[in-house]
Amino acid sequence: MLSCTPRPRIDLATGINPRACPQLAMPFEVQCFGIVTEHQRPAALRNRNDGRMIYVTPLSKLDETLALSGAQRLVTLLRKDSTFARPAGVLRENHLILQMHDITEKTPGMIAPSRRHVTDLLHFARNWDRSAPLAINCYAGISRSTAAAYIIAAALAPDRDETELARELRARAPSATPNIRLIALADALLGRESRMIEAVKSIGRGEEAFEGVPFALGI
Repeated sequence: MLSCTPRPRIDLATGINPRACPQLAMPFEVQCFGIVTEHQRPAALRNRNDGRMIYVTPLSKLDETLALSGAQRLVTLLRKDSTFARPAGVLRENHLILQMHDITEKTPGMIAPSRRHVTDLLHFARNWDRSAPLAINCYAGISRSTAAAYIIAAALAPDRDETELARELRARAPSATPNIRLIALADALLGRESRMIEAVKSIGRGEEAFEGVPFALGI
């Protein structure tokens, strides 16, 4: 007797199976801001233009994240050979580009995260006047960008417990796997005596995903 198993329904616009990936199948505003109905839109966007917020996004959702969050400053972490055009709403002086591969050890032919990268990141963050949110993107929104968000939040809120911050990151980004080399470099520069490293290690590797879902991390 033949078994007729229904084929999974695929959203032709996104190529996503809603049953297998229910979060990614949601509209972007639901993913990032929790907007389910038009009635919820004002409350969901209450943090728009809030200078205490850091928005993290994959490259594919960057334009939407900037538009919905009101972010005016942007950190981009991509490989040197990546094709990338600065978004129209971001001024050159408000855009930091850090060219590196998503690796944790020095590898021939590749650019590993360096002390200079983290120094530039911290300088850019400390010059953020917080009149509007900050956005961070890498290619997938999983490793380099989540590490940068954690580093900035830790630097700008030095009294905040490193483990509590890491747990909030995990709660907001189930797929986040912050690049541990970036974290270790920042830990040394900020004098955290390995607390940042141990905190990030304590949350473990994030859920497997092709790319992360945009999220906001408060300072």
